[in-house]
Amino acid sequence: MTTHKTSFGKCPLRASLATALLAVLFGTSASAAPLALSDVPVFLNSTNAEPLVMLALSNDEQLYHKAYTDFDDVDGDGSIDSTYKDTINYYGYFDSGKCYSYSGAVDSGSFGPTGVAGGTYGHSCISSSGGGRWSGNFLNWASMSRMDALRKVLFGGYRSSDSSSATTLERAFIPSDNHAWSKFYAASDLANYTPYDIGTYPTGITMCNVTPPDSSNHPSETTTTSPRLRVANGQWPDWAAQESKQCLWTSSTASQNEATPNAANPNASPSISAGNKVDEFTVRVQACVSASLVGTEKCKSYGTSLKPVGLLQDFADADQLKIRFGLMTGTYGKRKSGGELRKNIARFTDEVNSADGTFTTSAGIVKSINLMRISRYSYSDPGYGGVDGCPSGQNTWTNGKCSDWGNPMGEMFLEALRYFVGGKSPNPNFTSDDTPWIANLASPTWVNPYGAASTSPVGGGGSVCAKPSVLPISTGVVSFDNDEYSTASDLPGLSASTLSSNTDSVGSNEGISGQRWYVGSLSGGSPNDVCSSQTISNLSTVTGICPEAAGLQGSFQVAGLAYYAHQHSLQTVSGKATPTVDTYAVSLAPPTPSLKIPVGSNTVTLIPAGYNLRNNNAMQLINFRVISQSTDNSSGLYFMNFENAPAGSDYDNDMKGYMY
Repeated sequence: MTTHKTSFGKCPLRASLATALLAVLFGTSASAAPLALSDVPVFLNSTNAEPLVMLALSNDEQLYHKAYTDFDDVDGDGSIDSTYKDTINYYGYFDSGKCYSYSGAVDSGSFGPTGVAGGTYGHSCISSSGGGRWSGNFLNWASMSRMDALRKVLFGGYRSSDSSSATTLERAFIPSDNHAWSKFYAASDLANYTPYDIGTYPTGITMCNVTPPDSSNHPSETTTTSPRLRVANGQWPDWAAQESKQCLWTSSTASQNEATPNAANPNASPSISAGNKVDEFTVRVQACVSASLVGTEKCKSYGTSLKPVGLLQDFADADQLKIRFGLMTGTYGKRKSGGELRKNIARFTDEVNSADGTFTTSAGIVKSINLMRISRYSYSDPGYGGVDGCPSGQNTWTNGKCSDWGNPMGEMFLEALRYFVGGKSPNPNFTSDDTPWIANLASPTWVNPYGAASTSPVGGGGSVCAKPSVLPISTGVVSFDNDEYSTASDLPGLSASTLSSNTDSVGSNEGISGQRWYVGSLSGGSPNDVCSSQTISNLSTVTGICPEAAGLQGSFQVAGLAYYAHQHSLQTVSGKATPTVDTYAVSLAPPTPSLKIPVGSNTVTLIPAGYNLRNNNAMQLINFRVISQSTDNSSGLYFMNFENAPAGSDYDNDMKGYMY
């Protein structure tokens, strides 16, 4: 199994996924040395059979955090990039090399490109001839979530408007809890990237990203409020790190007041009546506006239309037909168990109108990923303790509750392998009618990818020679996938016990067995587990991924499954065995800092963690920022705050402190 871990700048998500898909086509490891190019089209194997790829996508709340943290070394120069850095090209819906202006109302407008950016690194808009003063690169850094990057990589982004003549991309929904985030900038070159200058705003500006409540306080799954970028004068470090609601305005005027100041921190949010508000925008951007202004945007012509595209169009459009794709995701109703099919492996052509590049209404990959969002967050009683049944004071929960928390990737991977066996049905322990959480999120009947072609639902028709692959896209930390492997017996020659043997073989082959490692447990796991150094004899017995999720029963069984699938054909068609399954995994970097501190000739790594002794659970780190740090990284001052529950609750600031 080849794994790529990405944190958007240092190892771009698009590059990781593209590398994996190229490996599918080349038939080699995605981490191999540079490839010798063939003198024939590389996507054509000896049988001209389109490879079959099942995307296995986490459906975890981690997708809805900011794409660019304030504690990563994005460019790999050895220093934390705690603010905007112009030498970095930030990936997102905006073109890093363009300037933008905003037009329209706060709740319905959009950014549009006005010209090409300038400056040393091609990001400055201070002299933009078109009048736009917002740098696309700066807006990507300030306003993009991880889900936006994923949607853009796969299919060009979420289109809030999609016609033959125009496309507008829209940022993901971000509730008013600690998924919301703020960005602060106060450098002297502020005017290079924004319409504001340091003379007018000598202490800089703070930008906060949130989807505010609508007038009726509808919950997260039904609200139609547009995603916002809010700009305030000065530094507001706790605007997205306070008790209860985040990124909201306060005011002495009742009609303007969105949040009552918290008594413990009354000055956390900027006030409209006090003159702190600078501006507010809907995070939508007009994409692929004209051929003369494409710049570095990834656009494709469909007749007279120009559309933003991603890897799915690159490899599976009607004029490509290089790979067939399917999709499995985690569910909302059974978040701790497996995953569910969203599209059978098929050609992508049913999802795109070839005449103009618009998306169809087909219930496929694009529609499913576009429908995904945080569900059952309450604006009226902030948090997840009501309908979602995920209050504070608990250290474990059952399926149907805490519906945004959980990443059982190993079990979802097993379900993907069962799909390739053919003739199987979904595991009923994994299936969920998710429509009460997200309307119209459907699951089709399984169609054997090597069986007869079907049009309703689409699927099947793959050549017996077609190479199958699973491409897990994980939000980072695996959880709750240590216990539901009874259906491993549906795979030829495998059972739950022989699966564990395969996982143990991986542990031995990788030099893990017999060594001491930090893990949650070696005896089944519980919510009370904390990371401790233990000698691992059998990798299959490990639960609790450290340091992030010691008590969340994540396992390494996915490694044993991938090892097995790489060696065994999963079905026979007309007397011929189908090829073995390859695995190319992409793991998004977990939103947990890892501070490397030089001590003599050695390096000490510090990873912040919190534990709730009252309820016996690990706390969630919801905010971390660098206050100061020496140039050699040997010392620094860091702020952090935690939610005291392991999932849900009100997902806000319950404990904060400093590390130095």
